[in-house]
Amino acid sequence: MKVAFKVINILLLVFTVIPAAIGAVSGLILSTSELGGLAFFGTILALIPAAVTIYMAIKGLRGDYGTASKIAFFILFIDVILLFISSSRASCIFQIILLGVYIYMAKSLQKIW
Repeated sequence: MKVAFKVINILLLVFTVIPAAIGAVSGLILSTSELGGLAFFGTILALIPAAVTIYMAIKGLRGDYGTASKIAFFILFIDVILLFISSSRASCIFQIILLGVYIYMAKSLQKIW
């Protein structure tokens, strides 16, 4: 289970860093347009959940299962809120299921190791 948990953390890093980088670049491009500061502020707000997810994945890779599961609960709470206000409900449901598996694995490894 430890190897599977590390694989999930690596996948989380890959699938979080790439969209965050694309979003940051597009936000910086938009901030030079007429939207200006509003686009830059929106970009910063959008990068906060990505930064928290990256931090969680790094903690999971290092074997700090307690901290990783606590951060995952926080992200799960954000995803549940986004489920009600987002237009992409399928994506939110997938993220909630993925985080549920992540929390289960982290808690299981925390008890074992």
